[in-house]
Amino acid sequence: MLSPPCPYRPDSIGFSSFGRWWVKPWQNFHNLVNLDEQFWCLPPQGILKFNYDVAKKSGSNQAAIAVIVRNHRTRVVDRVAKSCSCLSVVAGEVLAVLEALNLAKKKGDLLKTKQNECQWNIKATDCAILLLSQDFVFIDFVFVSRVANHAANNIAKLCLSGSLSCNWLACQPISFLKCLDVDIQSAL
Repeated sequence: MLSPPCPYRPDSIGFSSFGRWWVKPWQNFHNLVNLDEQFWCLPPQGILKFNYDVAKKSGSNQAAIAVIVRNHRTRVVDRVAKSCSCLSVVAGEVLAVLEALNLAKKKGDLLKTKQNECQWNIKATDCAILLLSQDFVFIDFVFVSRVANHAANNIAKLCLSGSLSCNWLACQPISFLKCLDVDIQSAL
């Protein structure tokens, strides 16, 4: 099921309009998740889906972010996993969004993002997200359940624990393959 296009249309002057648009969907997060977003869904043909997440060590600034890029055939076509430092899970989630946008910009593709859990309120990174968002004809941010974002969460946790190899797309961890299998089954 294709979600409606994002109502926000970037314009270089309109940060206040972006801010109003950005905050509105996030304020009622628990009311936004619908049944169609409880499991990973195929993106439409020609659209890449970017799932992203953060894993953070409790009581520490140590964290890791992951971005998984898949096409309409469920194939993983690109990815990022890296360590970072952040004060909160919210800050890590915002860094993951920024990383997904940077990856999408490098690829030059349309973007459909999926994520769940956090309300974002980190102003400096919001500004960077705003600037990057202007480079896309279509961009859609959608909250989903943890189950629908399990693959990105799995990679972020493996990266944080130091057990993710540098060539993890070529030699995919078994736990990641299991997540992909669940996603494929739920999408069919």
